[in-house]
Amino acid sequence: MSVTDITQLKQQQKEIEAKNELIFTLLRYLPYPIVAFKEDGVICFYNDFFVREICPFEVENGRTTIEEIKRAIALPANLLYPEHKGKEITEITVKHSKNTRHYRLEQFRIGEFGTESCRILWSFQNITAYHKLIHSLKKELHRDFLTGLYNRRGMEEILPVEWRRAQREKTSLAFLMLDIDFFKNYNDSLGHAAGDQCLQLVAEVLRGACYRPGDFIFRYGGEEFFILLTNTSKEGALIVANRIQDNLEKKAIPHPASKISSYVTVSIGMSVPDVNVESWKEGVKQADVALYQAKQNGRKRIEVFQG
Repeated sequence: MSVTDITQLKQQQKEIEAKNELIFTLLRYLPYPIVAFKEDGVICFYNDFFVREICPFEVENGRTTIEEIKRAIALPANLLYPEHKGKEITEITVKHSKNTRHYRLEQFRIGEFGTESCRILWSFQNITAYHKLIHSLKKELHRDFLTGLYNRRGMEEILPVEWRRAQREKTSLAFLMLDIDFFKNYNDSLGHAAGDQCLQLVAEVLRGACYRPGDFIFRYGGEEFFILLTNTSKEGALIVANRIQDNLEKKAIPHPASKISSYVTVSIGMSVPDVNVESWKEGVKQADVALYQAKQNGRKRIEVFQG
C-alpha cells in the first residue's frame, strides 16, 4: 500500500481558486456585461450588466447553461464555444422587445482546459452607437451631394427591395425617367454654377410632386432623374407625371437657350412593368425607351412605354 502526498497539489488548487475568485470579483464591477461558464457550459458567474442588457430571464448559477442563453437571445448554436476554445472575437445583435443592441463579443479562457478551475469568459462591448454611425454614413453614400436626392447607388439598393415587396404583396410599380430639356444649352448660356442651381430647383419640384412615403426620387446622372412610385397603377403614375409638369411650369425657372420654352421643361418616359414576369432592370430600360420617344416627339411631354 502506497501513500501519495497531495498537499502541494491541494495548495496549488486553492491558489488557483483564490486567483479566480479575485478575477471574478474585479469583473463584477466592470461597466459592461460579463458571463463565465465551465467547460460543460454551466454558468458560474455573471455581473449585473449581463442580466440587465443581455439575458431576458433569471440566471441560476450552477443550473443555467450558456446554450440556454444562446437560444434565448437567438445566437447561433455554434457561436464561439465549444467549436472555438481559444480567444475569439465576433459581433452579435441582441434583440429585446424595446430595443436592439449590437455588441463586440470577446471570448477568453481562464485556467487550463480539462481542469476543475477552467472557465470560459465572455465579455460584451456595446457598439450600437458605432453601428448607427456606420448606417448613417452608408445612407449618406446613397445620397447625391448636390440635390440631396438618392443617387444611382441608392437606386440599386432600393429598387430590388421594392421589386420583391411588390411581388410578395401583388402590387404594381411605376417608373418615371425624366430629362431636363436642352440642359447643355442652359449650362453653355448661364454657366455651370447656374446649372447646379437649376438641378437643385428641379429636385425641389420633384419632391413637391412625389410626397408619399412610397415615392423614391433619384438623380440618375447629369440632368436625368428617375422616380419609383410604389403601389401605383399607370393612371396614378400619369397623375404624378402631369403634376410634375404643372409644378415645374408654375416654378417658371428661366431658360434663355431652350428651343421650346422660355422656362425650364422636362421630358418624361414612363413604364409600369410586370413584376412577376420582368426584372426591375428591364423596367428601367422601358422607362428610358419611353423617355427617348418623348424627346424624339418634341420634348416637354410624357410618353408611356408600349411593350
